Amino acid sequence: MDDSQTLIDWTTGPASPILQAGDLHLWRLKFDDLKDHFKSFQQILSSDELTKAHQYHFTADQEKYIIGRAATREILSRYLKTTPASIIFSYNNFGKPYLNNTDLHFNVSHTKSTLLLAITKGHPIGIDIEDCQPKLNFLSVAKTFCNDTEYQKLLSIETAHLNLAFYRCWTRKEAVLKAIGHGLFFPLDALEVTFLPQETAHGKNLSHTDYPESSWEIIEIIPEPDCLAAIAVVKKPDQLLFYSFKSTQQIKCMPS
Repeated sequence: MDDSQTLIDWTTGPASPILQAGDLHLWRLKFDDLKDHFKSFQQILSSDELTKAHQYHFTADQEKYIIGRAATREILSRYLKTTPASIIFSYNNFGKPYLNNTDLHFNVSHTKSTLLLAITKGHPIGIDIEDCQPKLNFLSVAKTFCNDTEYQKLLSIETAHLNLAFYRCWTRKEAVLKAIGHGLFFPLDALEVTFLPQETAHGKNLSHTDYPESSWEIIEIIPEPDCLAAIAVVKKPDQLLFYSFKSTQQIKCMPS
């Protein structure tokens, strides 16, 4: 990672957050910090969510899904002034969840240890977070999702800076595609993003979608060491707030 970039200063999220039309709120949670809430979290999920959780082969993945889904419900409930269990998610044709009868928009991404939830009002949003692996064969992997222009740019980058450039490219693509609601159903190499230091961050080749590239802003953040995240929104936020999630659900100890 680039040493000139700074980590985010997270503050404990409020019980009653106020989200203005031009605001962007980003919430972070650590899975390990919420394990004590696991039993109470299960009680606020829908039957469909619990069924999906148990489709994961490994217990650790089941726990992460339940914690992440329940925390998302609890955070959204603070904005909607309702209970976490009462929230009903709808899904588009590509599986992106959204909320009916509200102008609240959200998107979620996670690594093995961390989940980020981005929330805006009145316009769509996409987010991606990645653990930056230092020993990945970046150029080999890039061939599978970069177009020719992007790949040539990566070839021109010094080895010492290739890690950051690669993950900038990857997270920006994911964030934009999640924002337009297509996710990885949209060909990664059909979308072009800028990622060199001197370039303004944005996406290209989206004119045939509902959101032309001129309408997108990409925000890059470092949520924690050795991680990179990108957020795609239709306009630059008037205010960007960073919240750390602390659950208010009653803790019930797991049986020994």
